[in-house]
Amino acid sequence: MVFVKENLWSSTNPETKKMCWEIARSFVARAWVEFFSGFVANWRERSYYKHVDLANKTFLQPTYFSVFGIWNIQKFGIPECAAKGNELWKRCYAIAGQALVLDDHHWAQAQNFHIAKDGLKILDYGSLETQNIIDTYGADLYSRFKET
Repeated sequence: MVFVKENLWSSTNPETKKMCWEIARSFVARAWVEFFSGFVANWRERSYYKHVDLANKTFLQPTYFSVFGIWNIQKFGIPECAAKGNELWKRCYAIAGQALVLDDHHWAQAQNFHIAKDGLKILDYGSLETQNIIDTYGADLYSRFKET
């Protein structure tokens, strides 16, 4: 972005200006996509919790309400500290295996989980990849996490 900032206004070369405008436009467009994808993920998370089967619902931290995906109201759960991340990953991997590699962002981050009195709960489950893994392994991750 430094190149764009320095050359957008000072360059007299029309090709350089055009390239700078294209870079700036793509950067802004990407920022908007990322901004609104968070809303979509929040809305998808609420909808998924509402419609998932009961066996897999036990693995989810309840999402009670969503204000158009801007703001979700979820049952309070203390995210696990980052030091436990590797241990959580290993224990989840022992249950679900290679499927977790497809969605490494969610499963390798300890802050996406809460260990409740009744078992492991996932806090962030708005992506389709995460939901597919939960559909397949959610009940096992909830029930067998205590055993591993």
